[in-house]
Amino acid sequence: MDSKNLRKCTQLQYYRDADADSYGNDLNYTYSCEAIEGYVLTTGDCNDLDDAIYPGATEVLNGLDDDCNGAIDNGLPVIDNPLTGFSIYPTPPHNQLQISNALGYPASFEITNLQGVIINQKQLFNANYSVDVSTLAAGIYLLNIYTG
Repeated sequence: MDSKNLRKCTQLQYYRDADADSYGNDLNYTYSCEAIEGYVLTTGDCNDLDDAIYPGATEVLNGLDDDCNGAIDNGLPVIDNPLTGFSIYPTPPHNQLQISNALGYPASFEITNLQGVIINQKQLFNANYSVDVSTLAAGIYLLNIYTG
C-alpha cells in the first residue's frame, strides 16, 4: 500500500452505554478512531442498566443513587416522627420500604389498599425492618403502625 494513502488516526477511549443515557460504564471501554454504536465518550454512569440513573440526574427518593454522587436519596425527605418513634423511608418507596422502630418495644404494621384489603402485615421486633414492595401494583397504599 502506498504510504501517501494511509491516514493518521487519533484513537479515543469509548465507554459502553448499555442504557443509552449518554453516560458510559467506567469499566467497559475500548479505543477507536471513529464513533462506535452503543459507546460514548462520557464516562461516570454508576448504573448502566437504568437510563434514569446517570451523573447529574435529579435525585428521587427511591433508595437509589440517581445522580451517581455516591449518596442514596441525598437531600430528600424522610418521614421521621419523634413523637411516635418511627422513621419510614424512602417515601415513596422504589423496591424496599424501610421502617425504623426506635420505641424499644415490639410494634406491628399492616399495608392496605384503599379498599382496606391487607396486602402485608408483620410484627416489628427489630429496630429496623425492610418491606419488599417491588411486587405491588402501582397505586396508593396505606401503612398502619400499631403499638401496645
